[in-house]
Amino acid sequence: MRRMRLWPGVDRKRWGGLVLALLAAGCHPSKKSNPPPVDVDAGPPLDAGPPFEAVSARSAVTKVKDLLLGLPPTDAEVASVAADPNALKGLVTGWVAQPEYTAKMQTFFATAFQQSQALSTDFAQNGTVPSAMVPNLNESFARTVIQLLSEGRPFTDVFTTTRFMLTPALMVQYAFLDESPINDKNQASDTILKATDGGFRFTLEYRDGGIPLDETLNPSSPNYMVWADPTLTTSYDPKCPVSPIFYTTQ
Repeated sequence: MRRMRLWPGVDRKRWGGLVLALLAAGCHPSKKSNPPPVDVDAGPPLDAGPPFEAVSARSAVTKVKDLLLGLPPTDAEVASVAADPNALKGLVTGWVAQPEYTAKMQTFFATAFQQSQALSTDFAQNGTVPSAMVPNLNESFARTVIQLLSEGRPFTDVFTTTRFMLTPALMVQYAFLDESPINDKNQASDTILKATDGGFRFTLEYRDGGIPLDETLNPSSPNYMVWADPTLTTSYDPKCPVSPIFYTTQ
């Protein structure tokens, strides 16, 4: 997937602390919680269970490395933590610098923010979204979260950000949806159609060497809204010419 980076800078070291904090939060009760009231007439309280027992170094290292990278620990890594539990911090710093870390966290955030379940049919009310666009949609917000945290931004920025990681194709898709909003009566209002009085047209054609983008986007150029498509060497539809192919709003 081609990616457009909207912000510079990569600093992954803060991730280790975030993950360890999440693990710790899941393993220890809040200090501010109060014990439930006990009915003195209900007999003795129930057994609280066995006392806390720390897991082995191998179990701890295996859990953290699997969470961050999806990989098993080496014997040397386990031995270092067995000798000194504080060595885990150094291991985490090294793990979060590996490429597997970003891939693992991208999958995690795509699932956590319910992006990985999106289908092209979910956008049917707003027009057609090609199935090839779905991976762009699935990954966009997860990549945004990763980028924000790599900049050292607080996690709360994830919920208030107005900046997003987008591919060029996804930018065009969103722009198209913005130009054709659907109202509560399921009626579309095409702003391009209104602005051009129904005369907007663009062309796909095969042209050796392509067409410079600045010419395609320049209204005064003879190549305005003419896009080069290297695949138009054979007809995909017997009713359509091979090249050029015209699209119009009329």
